[in-house]
Amino acid sequence: MDNSLGIVAMVNPDTLTRSPGMPMTERQLQDAVITLAGYLGYLVFHPYDSRRSTPGWPDLVIVGHGRCIVAELKRERGRVSAAQQQWLDELTLAGLEVHIWRPWHWHSGAIERVLRGDQADA
Repeated sequence: MDNSLGIVAMVNPDTLTRSPGMPMTERQLQDAVITLAGYLGYLVFHPYDSRRSTPGWPDLVIVGHGRCIVAELKRERGRVSAAQQQWLDELTLAGLEVHIWRPWHWHSGAIERVLRGDQADA
């Protein structure tokens, strides 16, 4: 991953796994995305308690640089619920940039490329 701003030093994927050989959790992915987005100058909203939110509302709304990015975060094998998919579909139709991100998107650098504006990964 190209790291011209030293982001790996700040958010190192190797330190975001629970222990060697253990998969990255959704919470670890969320923390990494929030940290990276903030570092890149975005504002990030995450519902404090999703149990009290509208069912299916996405995990993160990331705003800045003239963009509004909506992200649903999942473990590698996590499934998107019907309510989540309905929100993602409607937000896409409304013209928002919508992503479903998993740990492999973090480790491959795809999330960083999207946040930096490389539309090849959008």
